[in-house]
This record gives sequence, C-alpha cells and structure tokens, in this order.
Amino acid sequence: MRKAVICLAAGLAVLTVSAMGTFGSKPIENPDFAGPKVGVVETDQNGDRVWRGEQPEVMYKILADFTPLQERHSDNIIDSALTSDRQVLEVYVRDVAGPGVAQLSALASKYPQHIRVKTTTVTEADAQRVSDYVTENNLWGNPVLGVGLSAETNSVTVDVDPSYLAKGEPMPLDSATLGVKLTFKSGEVITPLR
Repeated sequence: MRKAVICLAAGLAVLTVSAMGTFGSKPIENPDFAGPKVGVVETDQNGDRVWRGEQPEVMYKILADFTPLQERHSDNIIDSALTSDRQVLEVYVRDVAGPGVAQLSALASKYPQHIRVKTTTVTEADAQRVSDYVTENNLWGNPVLGVGLSAETNSVTVDVDPSYLAKGEPMPLDSATLGVKLTFKSGEVITPLR
C-alpha cells in the first residue's frame, strides 16, 4: 500500500510539473507562436495525454519559476501539464482573478508562446464526494478501481474495471446524482504478489 501511495504521489508530481495554458482555453496570441503544430495535445486510446519529442531548455526555466508559484497558490492554480510536443505548459486555474494569477500572468507575458492558461471548476471536494459515494455503495474493486480529478476535462475521473466496461452495463454512478461531470475510463487491475 505504501508503495502504491508513493507511486501515486510521484505520478501526481510529474503531472503537476508537466503542463500550462492560456485564459479561457485560447492560446495567448503571439506572432512568434509557431502555428497549429506547436502546443498540440494528443491522447492515446484511453484518452490519456501522450508526450513525444524533447523538452526545450526554456521549459525547464519556466517550470523552475512556475512550480513554487503553483505550490504557494495550489488552492487556485490546481494543475498543469505539458502539451504532447512539450512546447507549451498548460496551467489550470479555478478563478482568473484569484490568488497567484497576477504572478502567473507576469510569467505568461515573459514566455507567451510557451504558456496557456485554462479555467476549471472541478474541486477536491467533488472527487471526495464521488469517492464517498463509491465507498457507501460498496463499489470499490467492482467496478470502481480509482477516483481522481481531471482539470483537463473539468471532471472527476472514475477508473473502471475493464471487464465491467466490456460487458457494456450501465455505470452504477452518474453525474446527475453526484452533481459533477464524471469521466469513465478503463483502469488497471493490480494483482498483489504472493
């Protein structure tokens, strides 16, 4: 269990340091922006973001400035991820007038072709509400394998046992009941070593 928690924390740290974006989902307008092939997001068959190519040196500088800012204002600057080509950092904020956004705007103006800020409304309380529902209804393991936040899709993600998905049965939890957008995806069944 401890190893799983450490792996989860490490994974969240990687995702947190992975990406940024522009207010209102539009890239910052900049004549130096290299066009539609830069800052593109690609996903795999499960809807998970994939990365390719090398990260430019400037991204390391941006991340060095951004990471402490996000840590200080994690209540408003809730997530980040690099685009698939590693050229643009997408940053997800709850409130464009909230804490840390003035500093984020200053950083974005310093590197306008490399930072995109987007808004999201999903919260940790939403994920906790879904997790509590799963627990109260004895859905852990059958079919729910995990619950998490996705600022990128502005939803709570629910990892589901692939065999349950293959049956095509309706999900035992829904957005209307829980008051938050849910995204279902195939999870990974982990079998403990004996």
